[in-house]
Amino acid sequence: MREAKGRVLLDTDVVIDFFTGREPMASEVARLLADRRACLSAVSGFELRAGVVGAKRLAAIATFLAAVEIIPVGAPEAERASSLYTASKIQGRTIGNADLLIAGTALEHGWPLLTRNVEHFGRVEGLRLALSLPSEA
Repeated sequence: MREAKGRVLLDTDVVIDFFTGREPMASEVARLLADRRACLSAVSGFELRAGVVGAKRLAAIATFLAAVEIIPVGAPEAERASSLYTASKIQGRTIGNADLLIAGTALEHGWPLLTRNVEHFGRVEGLRLALSLPSEA
C-alpha cells in the first residue's frame, strides 16, 4: 500500500453531483479540488466520458479532469480489484467490475473513497468510505 498523503479518491457519482450542483457532495468535491486533495481513477474518467456527445459537456469534463490527479489502473490496482472480486463472489455479493477497480485503486493507495454508493462500496472489506470530510489544516 502506498502513502495516503491526505488525498481522497472521488467516485464517479460524486463528480456527477459536482457537475449538477447536487449537495452536499458538490461542495465536498469543490473543497477537495480547492485543497488539491482530489484524485480520480482512470476508470471514473472513462465513466464520465462514456456516451457523452455534447461539446459543452465534453469541455466541462475535460476541464474537470485537468484539475484532478488521474490515477491509472496498473498491475497493483488490478490485482487488488481481482482479490476483491474473488472475495465478493465467494460471499455471493458481487459488485460491478468498474466499482471493483475503483475500490482496488483506493485500497492500493490507502485513500478513502468519497461516494454516495454505500450499497456497493460498503461491501468492500477494508475500504474507508468518506461521506463527509474534515478540512485539512
